[in-house]
Amino acid sequence: MIRTRTLFGLMNRTSTAGMGKRLLNRWLKQPLLDVDEIKHRHDVVQMFVEDSELRESLKNCLKRVPDVERLTRKLERSRATLQDLVKLYQVSVRLSVVKDALERYEGELASAIEERYVVPLREWTLAEHPGRYDALIESASTWIKSRMASTSFRHHMTAA
Repeated sequence: MIRTRTLFGLMNRTSTAGMGKRLLNRWLKQPLLDVDEIKHRHDVVQMFVEDSELRESLKNCLKRVPDVERLTRKLERSRATLQDLVKLYQVSVRLSVVKDALERYEGELASAIEERYVVPLREWTLAEHPGRYDALIESASTWIKSRMASTSFRHHMTAA
C-alpha cells in the first residue's frame, strides 16, 4: 500500500476514531518549534515506551472513544442526533478511566504528567463540576423539541 511509504503511513498507529490520525497529521505538517514543548513530547513518548502497562491501558481506553471533534462540530452546527449526545456522554465517562490510568503512573515524569494532564482531567471528571453536562442537556433538549415539532407538524399535515 502506498500510504505505508510515507512518514505518516509508517508512524500511524493511532487508536482513536479519526482524531489520532488528524492529530498526527497536524503534528507532521506543523512541527513544534518550542524546545520545551519538543522535550515534553519526547518525555511523554519515552514514558509510553517504558511503561507498557500504561500504554496498553490507555490504548484500550482510547479505542472506545468516538470521534469527539466530529461530534463537537455536529453539535455546534445543530446537527447532532440523540445518539451523538449519548456518545459525548460516554466520552466524559472514559475521561475518568484515562485520568485513573495516568494517576497510577509512578515514573520519573509523574509530577509533570500530574500537572499537565491529571489535574485538568480531575477537574473535568468531578461529579460536582459546574456545568459538566449543561451543554449536552441543552442540546438534547433542543434536539428533542425540534424532532417533536417536526413530527407534530408532519402529523398535522398528513391528518388534514
